Amino acid sequence: MAILNVTKTSPGPRLNGRDTTTSIFSTAQIGQSIYLDNLVKTINDAFRQAHATKPELGMISQGERLGSTEELLENLSDDPESFILIISYPDDDGVIATASYRRYHGPVKDRPVDRNTPWFRTLEVSRDTEEWELKLMATDPHYQGCGLAAYMMKTGEAEIISRFLQKLEAHRGASAHVPSKLKLVICTPLELTAHFYLRRGFVMDYQVWRGEGYNFHIAFLHRHIDYTST
Repeated sequence: MAILNVTKTSPGPRLNGRDTTTSIFSTAQIGQSIYLDNLVKTINDAFRQAHATKPELGMISQGERLGSTEELLENLSDDPESFILIISYPDDDGVIATASYRRYHGPVKDRPVDRNTPWFRTLEVSRDTEEWELKLMATDPHYQGCGLAAYMMKTGEAEIISRFLQKLEAHRGASAHVPSKLKLVICTPLELTAHFYLRRGFVMDYQVWRGEGYNFHIAFLHRHIDYTST
């Protein structure tokens, strides 16, 4: 179900006394946008700084989070519902902060084992639940501590709820099965950032060891999204 055909824009949070813009793009749109190169830069800069705060975890040896713009697009292109949220200054191609959302349909069968295997969620999706995965949330290091992560999560969930309610309305009275619950899932380094999500109502599903050469675990978490109060 392709819902996003036109880029959504709205006023973003004020930063340093300046207005910002919040934009929501589909994967196809971001691939043609002025933000693409700086999007990758912001993600890599943010992850590099986060990894450097705890060098004992061995995360610096992972290299850049994204090797290219193509890798970013490949992360999202196989899901027509995926979207990318960007906070920027008006008429500027710099990316202040970003987060990506895509549907989670359960573990991919027969996926080749590679260095990324530990990061893949392995839980099945309940038939009564529509699940979304939050990926690649990052803030330019110069703007960290401004509450942008919490803002993006609230904005991203509002977009998910809007789409879910559209589906419910479109299927009203139809015989086809429609999920009745919404869930957001994430994976994140346990020793680095899991506490941020646990403080915001996420629940731990399970954790796995990253693997030889690393000193951290990968936490898999979820939070149910209440769409009835909108």
